Amino acid sequence: MTTAGAEATAATLGRKLGIRVQTHRVARTFADLERQAAAIRRGTGALSAAAAGNIGLDLADNQVVVAVPALRMAALAAGAVPAGVRVTPRKATPVEPDVCTARNNCADSLRAGLMLSPQCSLGFTFRDKFTPNTRWVITAGHCSTGVGVTWSTGGTTIGTLTGATDRDNLDIASISTTNATYLADMVGRIYMHSAANRFVRVNGAPTRTSSMVAGDVVCLSANITTPTGANNCAVIELVSDPQVRGMVKTTGYDACGGDSGGGWYQLTSDNRRNAYGIHSRSTAGCNATPAESWFTPVPGFTGGMTIETG
Repeated sequence: MTTAGAEATAATLGRKLGIRVQTHRVARTFADLERQAAAIRRGTGALSAAAAGNIGLDLADNQVVVAVPALRMAALAAGAVPAGVRVTPRKATPVEPDVCTARNNCADSLRAGLMLSPQCSLGFTFRDKFTPNTRWVITAGHCSTGVGVTWSTGGTTIGTLTGATDRDNLDIASISTTNATYLADMVGRIYMHSAANRFVRVNGAPTRTSSMVAGDVVCLSANITTPTGANNCAVIELVSDPQVRGMVKTTGYDACGGDSGGGWYQLTSDNRRNAYGIHSRSTAGCNATPAESWFTPVPGFTGGMTIETG
């Protein structure tokens, strides 16, 4: 607390609730500390130059903390460090920022359309309805290199492949997310190179394949030939193509090898993006004619899983 009145109020509320409250009086509010930190970040003096933006807050000690290279600490005169500021040596351990500059260089969060290693593309992310804290990445089943193999994107590990199937209208594989950062995230994203932060959010998903109809505009987030390229779109011709195992058939875009596993999403007239399926196959060639592609419909395999939205 910063005032006697605030301390008294906290103590009174504690007594009413039967909770023992111990307060600690400090000189600066959180806002005061933030203002002082901002002033150092924007400053032009010796302390600001040495900090290079490495400034934080120690709330317990009610101080601004500035991390500077150890060799520069001695050069900072006492007058360069104002009251309420503590200088500490900067750790030598390098910290690399999470990046997302392309489908093959995007490690800060999972999103449909990223390039996977050992192969193929990332589809949508799902949560297990029955097992808490379980997150799945779905890709194409024919991309599997074996159960237990570790998969990654942008050089960052996702987890291990736990199962795959490639029969009937299903061509899917599931990767169990073990990376703690990815596991804690709960937002469904679609890679889009032109968008802010390189993604748009998944807005929803149909619960029945019958909700998909011929003429729906659908786009594929997977572009292995151009990692910084666009998501290409097509239209649904058949919701269940008897010529290709009952998969959903689209016309207007011929996907390429390596796009398998990417996420097909409906693009509505009001710019909603609903997860429709996982890319399986296309006509022979790459961006060839006839421009046809097929995908596994999301409602056909979700079962005990819920697709993540934003």
